[in-house]
Amino acid sequence: MTSHESTSDIQAQQLCRTWGWEANPPACLLEHAQTIMRVNPQRLVKIGQIAVKLGLVTNQEIEARLAEQHDGEQILAFLGRIFPAKIKPRMQQILAISKHLAYYETIPDQLLIHEVLKNTDAVRQRCDQLDAVLLIQDNVRPILLFTDSERLLHFRQQGAEEQAKCAILRALTQEGGNKVVPRDILLGLSSRSEISNRLMPLRGESKASAETSAAGKLFYREKQKGERHKLFVEVLEKGIELKASDVSIEAERDGTGKVTYRIDGLREYSYRINAEERQTLVSFAESLSGANPQNIVLRKPVTGRVSYRGEQYNFDMRCSFIPGDRRDTAGDNDTRMSVSMRYLPQEDGDGIVKIEKLNFEPDVLAHLKKALGVESGVILLVGPTNSGKSTTIGGFLGLHYLLYGDTKKRLSLEDPVERNFKGVEQFSLPDAESFTLFLEGFLRHDPDVIFIGEVRSAAAALVATRAAKTGHLVLTTFHAPSPIEGYAGVAHLMEEKREYDLLQSLVMIISQRLVRKLCEHCRVKRAATEDELGRFEYAMTRLGVDVASLDLPEHLWFAPSEEGNTCEHCKGKGTAGVVPIHGVLDFTPKVRRLLLEGKLSEVEELQAFRLEGQILRKLEAGDISLEEACL
Repeated sequence: MTSHESTSDIQAQQLCRTWGWEANPPACLLEHAQTIMRVNPQRLVKIGQIAVKLGLVTNQEIEARLAEQHDGEQILAFLGRIFPAKIKPRMQQILAISKHLAYYETIPDQLLIHEVLKNTDAVRQRCDQLDAVLLIQDNVRPILLFTDSERLLHFRQQGAEEQAKCAILRALTQEGGNKVVPRDILLGLSSRSEISNRLMPLRGESKASAETSAAGKLFYREKQKGERHKLFVEVLEKGIELKASDVSIEAERDGTGKVTYRIDGLREYSYRINAEERQTLVSFAESLSGANPQNIVLRKPVTGRVSYRGEQYNFDMRCSFIPGDRRDTAGDNDTRMSVSMRYLPQEDGDGIVKIEKLNFEPDVLAHLKKALGVESGVILLVGPTNSGKSTTIGGFLGLHYLLYGDTKKRLSLEDPVERNFKGVEQFSLPDAESFTLFLEGFLRHDPDVIFIGEVRSAAAALVATRAAKTGHLVLTTFHAPSPIEGYAGVAHLMEEKREYDLLQSLVMIISQRLVRKLCEHCRVKRAATEDELGRFEYAMTRLGVDVASLDLPEHLWFAPSEEGNTCEHCKGKGTAGVVPIHGVLDFTPKVRRLLLEGKLSEVEELQAFRLEGQILRKLEAGDISLEEACL
């Protein structure tokens, strides 16, 4: 053994001791520590170079693709997107090497499931939320292994208030009699497959029984041992590969099925499955999502949710089931169920939706940030279905958390909870009759911010108004095409005598649409046809825009014909994702007075931003086509 090797081994042993292993660390952990000493001993090597030193990619491969890195995109996220097969399964190991965190490539047999995880529902729920497993070393020291480094670091750094609420710390304290804090627990990372395999017996799912067990809503790819699991995983991951927002399963008249994906706002990819596959998929999705755990014959619409955990993908899905026309069914058990599932990605792993990543126009984003600084009032987000309202609300809550942290208390009432937000205590509405009871309870629960998933009734509008008047900031959504129509729609739900209260409570109404962005690599510039100009003129006239007053250039940007388009950047579609456009109305004293007087056209002119203005700006910049400008 050389002197250098001896020093490196000593340093690796010392590193294992900092992770809590005073003697005899597991072989996989010691090997990981040795890798750190070889690759990044001083914590100075950058993420990209760690991947290179591990032999996952070369500098030449990275350099050749750097032009594809998005503005603000972290290097590891970029590498995972460009080289998914090489990088994504090793992301947490790379981060562990970068941050000198413990990483267990395989979980040693001597680490056993902790008794409090076996016997305490609250601990199991918390471990599910953290995507973690609680183990014990030699019946002495608890070990908590995570699949995500950000969750590990947050757990380690949580303050006294969070510690007091943590089900894991409370249970360990109660078991041992002495107060347990994060530093008393060995913390580390492992792969999702290792952790899910450890949790499988705890959930009563042996490898043989995993096929038939779908009682929980947390779904791990590694458990796909049967055809139902394999079929479901293929459907879900195909959508991720296509960057779809929704997937639907529909029954045809002959009993076969059609799986269709919505991509950039359009249903543009589908394939057929046979009748047996359709019924298998639907039955499994109903059970797994919790919409129909007993697999009875459903006669009315139901909803559910699935949290999917894969090695490369991690997302939630909101599931909707509506029984179809049963007149042509082959049997009594085939309800020709129509299924729609929406992808709710959990990309950052920290529960924070970064509003800066949502592609808002900079001046619009700056304006919205100011509104989130108010102490009380209602901020209402409106738009049609599939306009990204839930994601934008998530961005608002994420920004509020980054601004105020845990100094502000945030509550949400959703039907159901769609995705987990950091710093928000979230509640799923059990039934429609409980809505008012929950909101009344919220007002007695010391909140600073209340998020109501959607205003659907007079009761919701009334409680939102009351909450704002009593010093709370309320965020909520409504289905309407514009700020003015959003206000009119909510006001219509309430008694006329309450309209003044609503006006005084509103801070801002934001309308949002999603438009498809042209691929900058294959877009073409040409003169518009008469038909295209006619449709554009009609759309603008409906929005109150005098097209004759517009100074449109003779040649505009369009997507090329998909036939023969071989662009590798957009896969021949001609478009590359969607971007939001906004209308924003601030509720100033003048706006409130004009609305009370019914002068809606004058209020239109007072919007800080108008949808049509955003559309024309993007059209002139070549970001969207004339067709996409026809809202």
